[in-house]
Amino acid sequence: MDELGVDVQERNASFFLQQEALIEAARLDLKATFDAQIREYQAKKATAIKAACKASSTAQE
Repeated sequence: MDELGVDVQERNASFFLQQEALIEAARLDLKATFDAQIREYQAKKATAIKAACKASSTAQE
């Protein structure tokens, strides 16, 4: 019984470590995707601010 208990604990630990690695990889993928979107929106914002500064009237701004 003790041997089986140790074997089960080792398998469970291995499984949980694998799942943890998969979750971490998925989290990093999502973070990279969202960071890219943030950079894209920041670039659009900077472009809009530059265009607003070049506007000839307040209405265009």
